[in-house]
Amino acid sequence: MNIKNLSKITSIAAIALALSVAAAKAGPLNGSLNFYATNPPTTDTGNLSTATEFTSITGTYVEGGATGSYAGLVGDAATFSTPISFTQAGSNLLWTITTTTGTYTFDETSIGVQSPRSTTFLNISGNGVAYFDGTDATYGTWSITDTSTGNSGFTFSASTTVVPDSGSTALLIGLGIAALAVGVVAQKRKSTVA
Repeated sequence: MNIKNLSKITSIAAIALALSVAAAKAGPLNGSLNFYATNPPTTDTGNLSTATEFTSITGTYVEGGATGSYAGLVGDAATFSTPISFTQAGSNLLWTITTTTGTYTFDETSIGVQSPRSTTFLNISGNGVAYFDGTDATYGTWSITDTSTGNSGFTFSASTTVVPDSGSTALLIGLGIAALAVGVVAQKRKSTVA
């Protein structure tokens, strides 16, 4: 193998490595996070047993225990998009967290009210899609639990969990590009010899 072919292989391998690193950075999110609110959420009826939507959720922050892609967000403010209908689903923005490094968002794609439900307990949950600037869409689950409305004795929690990625997608892309590069060099070598 001459220096010219070795230089081509090295260049192609460097491009393949750069593309696989870029693919890894743009990969899906992983982990989970929980929220707490300093203000009681409000509903359209003021009664958890008859409410059909949250009309306001304010003063919301990421609580301790966040994992994976969300680990560095503990204490950051989150903005919940309201109203949140308990019956109307379909790719609605659920929450946003804006940091100095970018914006995290979560869109709910399905929603359901869980039983039992009473004047002092409501749990809604569903599926959705998480995003961060420059990453792939990541599918996950979410839930919001409220244990009373309109008084200081409420408990509010919300959580989001996304499916972790093992990094195998980026590895396969990188290996595929490297194999393609080797094939191109081999084909050129074969045509030069003939």
